[in-house]
Amino acid sequence: MKLIFNILYLTMLSIAFVFLLNSCNKDKEQEPIPPADPLPAWKNITAIDTSVSINALQFTGSSTVWMTGDSGRIFNSNDGGTNWTSMIRPGNDLKNIFFLNAAAGWICGSKGLILHTQNGSSWDSISTGIAADLYDIQFITNEEGWAVGAPGQSSETVILHTINGGISWNQQLSSTTNLLSGIFCIDSMGWACGMNGTILRTTDKGSSWKTISVSFTNNLKKIIFIDKNTGYIAGSNGFLAKTSDGGLTWTILATNTLSDLYDIFFLDSAHAWVSGEKGKVLQSTDGGQTWAVMNTNTDAYLYGIAFSEPTKGLAIGATKSNKGIAIQYK
Repeated sequence: MKLIFNILYLTMLSIAFVFLLNSCNKDKEQEPIPPADPLPAWKNITAIDTSVSINALQFTGSSTVWMTGDSGRIFNSNDGGTNWTSMIRPGNDLKNIFFLNAAAGWICGSKGLILHTQNGSSWDSISTGIAADLYDIQFITNEEGWAVGAPGQSSETVILHTINGGISWNQQLSSTTNLLSGIFCIDSMGWACGMNGTILRTTDKGSSWKTISVSFTNNLKKIIFIDKNTGYIAGSNGFLAKTSDGGLTWTILATNTLSDLYDIFFLDSAHAWVSGEKGKVLQSTDGGQTWAVMNTNTDAYLYGIAFSEPTKGLAIGATKSNKGIAIQYK
C-alpha cells in the first residue's frame, strides 16, 4: 500500500512539474519582441540654408561639424548635424575649410580670401596679396600651412605658404599653369593635385615642387595621405588612384562608375568614403582595397563627405539647379 502511495505521489509531482514548465515557456513565448534598430540610411538635412551651394565640411569632434558654401556661408552644428547655426561673410564664395583642432580653423575662397578663427565664433580676414581663387588649405601646426588655387596674374598657379599662422603668406613656385584643387602635407613632405592629371610633390616644405609624371589626364579634385607613403587621389570620370611609395607612382583603382569624384575621407585605417556627382558615394571597409556604392537617394553633386564614426556621417554639395544640399547618414 505504501508503495502504491509513493508511486501516485511521484506521478502527481511529475505532472505538476511539467505543467509549471509549460506555463513558464508559454509566458516566454508571449513576451513582446523588441523592434530592431533601423539600419543607417542617408536623409536630407532641412535645417540649413540651401539657397547656395555647400562646398566643404569637417568634423572637429564626435558631434561638432563645420560647413562652408557660396556667398560667404558658414554653418556649424554641435549635435552631429541635426541643428545648425550660420553666419554670412558676404562677397566671397567659401571653397574649403580646415581645422587643426577644435579651436584653430581656416577657410579659403574666391578672390584670394582666407579667414581664420581661434574659437569658431568669429572669423578674421587675412590678406594674401593675391586675387586668384583658392580651393584648398591645410595646416600642419598652428603656424605653418599651405593653400592652393587657380593661376595668378603671372599665369603660374598659386601655392601659398605661411609660417606665422596665416598672418602673412609667401608664394611658392608651382611650375604649372594648371589649376590646383587639393593639397596635403605631412611634416616636410607635401602633395598637390589639379587639372589634367597634375600631381606635384615636395620633400622640403615647398621650397621646391616637382611634377610627378603620370599616364592619366583626369582632372584631379582631392588628394589625401594616410602616412608618408600611402595616399589616394580622386578625380573626373570615376577616377581613383592609390600610391604606396609617397606619390612617386600611382595605381588606378576600380570604382565601377564614370561619375566625377570630388572628395575622399578616411575615418581610420579600415573605413573610407568617396563622394561625387550624381549622388555617388563609395564606401570601403578594408582600407581602400575595394569600394561599394551606397544608396544616397539623390542625384546631386556631392562635393564633400566626412564621418565621425562608421555609422554617422554627412555629405554636402549642390543640386543640378545649384541649390545647396546636405545629407546625413545615421
